[in-house]
Amino acid sequence: MKKTLLFISVLVLSIITLFAQTAEDYRAKAEQGNAEAQYTLGVCYYNGEGVTKDHG
Repeated sequence: MKKTLLFISVLVLSIITLFAQTAEDYRAKAEQGNAEAQYTLGVCYYNGEGVTKDHG
């Protein structure tokens, strides 16, 4: 049971790490004109995810 739980935990963390992107990743793409990255970066700022929250 412990090995199964450990395996599942490692698997989930691996998947999260694989697909996670930081605000800096979005910023780099946004600066290249990627509209989806621009939107997502705005959401990051709005929610304070990886950046200082800004409602201004």
